[in-house]
Amino acid sequence: MKLWLLTLALLSLIASPAMAENGDRRVSTPSSDTPGDVRPSQGDAHIEEAVLMLLSQHHQVPTRKQLETLTPRAKEIVGRLARTEGLFAFHRERALLAMGHWPDDATFAYFQSLLQAPDTEEGLVHTLISVLASSYGERALDVLSPLLLGHDDVQVRLSAGAAIGSLNSDAGAKLLDVAIDQEPNAIARQRLEGFAARLR
Repeated sequence: MKLWLLTLALLSLIASPAMAENGDRRVSTPSSDTPGDVRPSQGDAHIEEAVLMLLSQHHQVPTRKQLETLTPRAKEIVGRLARTEGLFAFHRERALLAMGHWPDDATFAYFQSLLQAPDTEEGLVHTLISVLASSYGERALDVLSPLLLGHDDVQVRLSAGAAIGSLNSDAGAKLLDVAIDQEPNAIARQRLEGFAARLR
């Protein structure tokens, strides 16, 4: 759906009397999917629905400008969606990628904790590796290097290698050289050599 249609729909919802009456209420009952958090108000629920529609684009993650045009509270709402464990996997992945539009310390810490949690879904691990590199650059190396050099899953090692190879980083190039020397899988080693070649 076009952004202007989403914006018109959201504005019409905000303008409605029912929404004006209920927009500032907060329900204190915790959500089963987000322990310790509060459920969004009725007004927030409408805004979240519009943000989810924007995140549902299949070809690309919405830009920061698109999200903030939809609502000035885009960062807050996208962050809340990304932290909702029961959210449809596609939407949560898109929300995590969109969180990278606001690369502050709190988001970095959340990405790192989620990446290191043993119960994080495999698909989200690969998403987090990508968004850490694209949003934080060399800062992500401390988080990505253990995955590149020591993770049991060769696909995770390759994702970390690809992410590091996307950085214009001498430190990243050195890490890839170490990874190439110690990689036991011949096919993965060739892939890592290709990632390293980007940095030569």
